[in-house]
Amino acid sequence: MNRSVTRAQMEAYARVLCAAKDSHLLVEPAAKNLHARFKATDKGGTVWTVGIRTLEWNCSINGKWTKAEAPQALFLDEDVAGILDALGQKQSPAQAAPGPQPSLSAAPPPEPPRALPPPMPEPPRPTGPIPRPCEKCGKLLIPGAAFCAQCGTPVMPTVKPAEPPAPPRCTNIACGRPLPPEAMFCPACGTKAAKAGVAPVPAAPPPVQPPAHNDEPPPAPPPPRPPPRIKAPRPRAGLCPSCRAQNAPGKKFCTRCGAKLPS
Repeated sequence: MNRSVTRAQMEAYARVLCAAKDSHLLVEPAAKNLHARFKATDKGGTVWTVGIRTLEWNCSINGKWTKAEAPQALFLDEDVAGILDALGQKQSPAQAAPGPQPSLSAAPPPEPPRALPPPMPEPPRPTGPIPRPCEKCGKLLIPGAAFCAQCGTPVMPTVKPAEPPAPPRCTNIACGRPLPPEAMFCPACGTKAAKAGVAPVPAAPPPVQPPAHNDEPPPAPPPPRPPPRIKAPRPRAGLCPSCRAQNAPGKKFCTRCGAKLPS
């Protein structure tokens, strides 16, 4: 829960916190924790803080503190405001910082209107991937790195969001137009729409008719053909069967080896 405070009340709280740290009303860890939580927000959600010694205002822009003029209406954490109220009651007037001290509970008189500061330039928008903090140490990770450069923790991959399903279309190949979500038939060609998540069933082919049976027996196969006869070559006239020498026609004996020639 937050408490509505003014800029002057935040500066008074800053003096109380500074005096509490100097007088050791708080131990060092508690003082550091309270100082770290000493932040307020405006109506737009911008985080503001004021220096406890310099009373200079800073706002957080892209994680960096930048000097700027704070608005009048702010919101401070109720627990932090309650602790600072208790510390302010314990402190003596000598411990308070010099200068007028506005009441922490009552609102101060309205201040005269001030000139608005010039608008701050818009910070450049990042063009590449936005770096993510490490899940273990909080240090910003290098884009594309598989491990944290500070503590070595493995970087979990970024899960991409699931793409929305494609709109249903007519199952007629000749049509193929997109259909309304609850359409049962295609308004263009009248084809029945397929149900969501069910692929269209193609038309079944026509049944194959078996061949008609004939009571007559099948014809007998033709008889095998006899092998062709190969005629033996007739011996040439005058050829000696022994030495294969060619003799003149009319010879009865081979002129080379003397063997009898066939008639």
